[in-house]
Amino acid sequence: MTRLLPAQYRWVRMDFTEWQHFNLGSLFTVPADLTAGVVARAVQRVLDRNPALRTAYRPGPDGWTAEEREISAAMVIRAAELPDYRGRADALGEEIARLQSTLRPEEGEVFRVVHFPFGDEPGRLLATVHHLTLDGFSMGLVGSELDRALRDRSSVPPGATPADYVHAVEKWAAGQEAEADAGRWLDRPWDRVGDPPPDLTGDATLPTMRIDSASLEADRTAALTAACRARGLRPGDVLLDAAAQAVLARWDLPAVAVDSYHIGRHLTPAGIDVIDTVGYLQNTFPIVFSARRGFDPADLAAVPDRMFGFDALRFFSGRLADVPSTALRYNFRGHMGRLDSRPGLLLGEAGEPIRRRRAQGQTECYRLMLEGDVIDGSLVLHIKYSTGQYRPETVAGLLGDALDRVRTTTGELSC
Repeated sequence: MTRLLPAQYRWVRMDFTEWQHFNLGSLFTVPADLTAGVVARAVQRVLDRNPALRTAYRPGPDGWTAEEREISAAMVIRAAELPDYRGRADALGEEIARLQSTLRPEEGEVFRVVHFPFGDEPGRLLATVHHLTLDGFSMGLVGSELDRALRDRSSVPPGATPADYVHAVEKWAAGQEAEADAGRWLDRPWDRVGDPPPDLTGDATLPTMRIDSASLEADRTAALTAACRARGLRPGDVLLDAAAQAVLARWDLPAVAVDSYHIGRHLTPAGIDVIDTVGYLQNTFPIVFSARRGFDPADLAAVPDRMFGFDALRFFSGRLADVPSTALRYNFRGHMGRLDSRPGLLLGEAGEPIRRRRAQGQTECYRLMLEGDVIDGSLVLHIKYSTGQYRPETVAGLLGDALDRVRTTTGELSC
């Protein structure tokens, strides 16, 4: 048995309903002549190379445990149970939705693969993995490895494992770098931080969730991108600052903390190379924003370069155990964020959606989930929220205020 990864400790602190049903997944197109034997061989190869895909997780009175198991392709692959799904998008969708609840992470069955033959037409291949075992970047790696394993039998050298990463985190957290970074994380105005209050006190389960969006004009996006490049800034950070300032202004808060994401493959503890490691290596860390009239990158610059350090210090050494949790989340996808399915030479990206990846009784752990993106040349801000907690007009106001701030900042940076 090994300790959990830092990000997994953050995950298991959440109050999940039906925790076994919380997945990431990709649906691919595959050639019509793909056979069951080829699928089984490819899945076994991916299992052999990635311990994360055969790890059991169990909650207990003394905390969670993680244990690597012997898992075969036969335990991962499932046959579709609906005989009449061919050519019927509704039947295919229902079967995929049903399959989302068939994982058994407490027994090490965290990976599920299902082949849907479509006769003489290209079929579909579903790959689903329990979210506790990997992040979105890793889901793209799984698709890439499946594609390569389906096409050829050439071996790939094994990379670092999640257990290797755990050992590296333990070593780093006991050193002087960790001590210095802990001081920087703590040297923020946590006593002034407040959370945006909800409008309503209703249900906040998944069926109540809604996503509203607003876009920056393409010409302004181009101007912002050029200005950021000239000043060593990132458009996603300008958008984050604008969204945080919009929240601060709307509720008259002196400071707010926003959890931000990083894929966690660079500046790793002890320099361990995990660029192709399947696991939950994503870094989540808070950025504390103080209310300001104009754009100032000081709050962003206060974050230590070793972004993995926050969760390492919080869950491995306990130095940051008393830092409060946040009600806001931010994730900037942009062009580099489109890695979830990562189709290859044999696997193509299917158009059908994957529904019910999570149990419908679950709730989100954040009140407002902000996501930045670049779509057709325009910077876009999405806000996901529960209609049981916020009115649509409140969120529309936040979106408008945030993009107005981005427009103002673009003008200031372009001068």
